[in-house]
Amino acid sequence: TVNCVKFSSNGRYLASAADDNLIIIWELRIRPQEFGKEGSEILTWCQAKALRSHTQDVYDLKWSNDSNYLISGSIDNSAILWNVQKAKVVQRLEGHSHFVQGVSIDPLFKYILTLSSDRTVKI
Repeated sequence: TVNCVKFSSNGRYLASAADDNLIIIWELRIRPQEFGKEGSEILTWCQAKALRSHTQDVYDLKWSNDSNYLISGSIDNSAILWNVQKAKVVQRLEGHSHFVQGVSIDPLFKYILTLSSDRTVKI
């Protein structure tokens, strides 16, 4: 089951998160429908990357304003900050005693917020 889908700020990517612990990064690709015929383009979303590090379902996602980073929240009680271009974990944020159900990044990329069903918010 897909739990969350979010567009990147630049509109080029789409991130989906699901019960299989996987985050898939989809990239918008544009190709001509018919060679030499203008205005007949086909837009398709193709899988560009797969981000795997959570051990349980991923519930929420949030892109940074520059679309280079993504934060994910999971029922494994953690949040992960990802470098999307490198498909690597930048930092794992732990400390909640229950599911991380919400994540956010401030517009200046100074703070990361996590919201948990343990009734706490961590900044």
